[in-house]
Amino acid sequence: ASELEQIDAASKTDFEELARKLNVLVIVGVDVWELTLYNLMSPNAPRFLMNALDFRANLHEMLGGDISTAKSKVLKISKMIAPKMLVVDDTTKPTFEGVAPTRSGDDIAEGVIDWANDGVMIVEEFTNKFAKMPLFRRVMDGEYIQIFKKGSGKGLQANITMLTACNPDDDFFQEEMTFRSQLPFKEGVLSRFDILIPLTATQLKNELLVDKIDLFGTKVEGLIDFAEVKTRLTTLAHGMRQIQFVLLTEEQKKRLRDIFKDHNTADIKKRIIKNRPLLILRDLETLARLVNVIATVNFSRRKVENGLLFATEEDIDKAIQLWENLLNYRVQLYARSSRNLTTISEEFIAYLARAGGIENWIPQDELFEEFVTLQRKIGRSTFYNELRGLLEEGRVVASGKRNRELKLVVK
Repeated sequence: ASELEQIDAASKTDFEELARKLNVLVIVGVDVWELTLYNLMSPNAPRFLMNALDFRANLHEMLGGDISTAKSKVLKISKMIAPKMLVVDDTTKPTFEGVAPTRSGDDIAEGVIDWANDGVMIVEEFTNKFAKMPLFRRVMDGEYIQIFKKGSGKGLQANITMLTACNPDDDFFQEEMTFRSQLPFKEGVLSRFDILIPLTATQLKNELLVDKIDLFGTKVEGLIDFAEVKTRLTTLAHGMRQIQFVLLTEEQKKRLRDIFKDHNTADIKKRIIKNRPLLILRDLETLARLVNVIATVNFSRRKVENGLLFATEEDIDKAIQLWENLLNYRVQLYARSSRNLTTISEEFIAYLARAGGIENWIPQDELFEEFVTLQRKIGRSTFYNELRGLLEEGRVVASGKRNRELKLVVK
């Protein structure tokens, strides 16, 4: 009965709701927490095919930001709730591949990649020492790895998701240049991180966050039971491993291609980022990966036949929403140098504040026109998902269903 209860509880896990709760404890953004949760679960999703070639399911993540932007706290919580994880630093590098046998022909001892396989490798201070390791890149690519030492060999199908953090060159992003130029990694490395999140410390954030910190807190109600969350995610991971393949309809595949083409077309017209396109084909892989992991996480609420899972429109919508948030982060990382980074939902709020202040109602169609039609920043499904999140969080209120209007809520 206890096991059945665990399975039932795990199947009801709502990642968006859990992300909101985590964001109360460590405020980095609901979207960042949601992406991190999918990062932690991605080693348990099946690999997927593109043009008959199979690709990794792993959603690699890097948090690149100023000191004191809660990167370490995100990683700390991730360690407590991940179904399987291993922390790696420079001291573990010598045992990354495993230790050579003392006698020729004996087995190679297990190393970091053996211990971390089918789980998450957490690197709290990611540096070029890791980036320049050829084997590290092959692990990120999810390749079959063969290792030879003293006449002995071993093989391993790598299935390791990276969750990493790093600081810019001068510890704080400098506004005199783009933030991308202050991260000391080549594009070949950064492009392998499906989730690349810039974080900054600002005076405005200090004002917003300081009153939400419970100094010397004694409250216990409402706090997250991390052990219980880990149990739920571990149970969920076991179920995910029963899925062999995620299937999409032709219409769903077209939606993914079309949203990629829409943003690519907008980039052709606007040249959003200098010296590189906004999108590369690796970004289509990331979009597919998000669908793959999101659908598999929700396996208990999806149609499954003989290990084949049928993705829903809800899975496609959520993947597109998170992917478009990642594009928004990319533009701010590569094309701007303002320390005031904003999420899509924060840009909604800023627009409503400019257009109507705290007193006036603004037509929802006007907000849609600005972000979907004029700026072409997001698609229709992301617009409604982001707006729904603001309404559920109580940051915005709406009046009526027809000719709907919106107004900010001041707390």
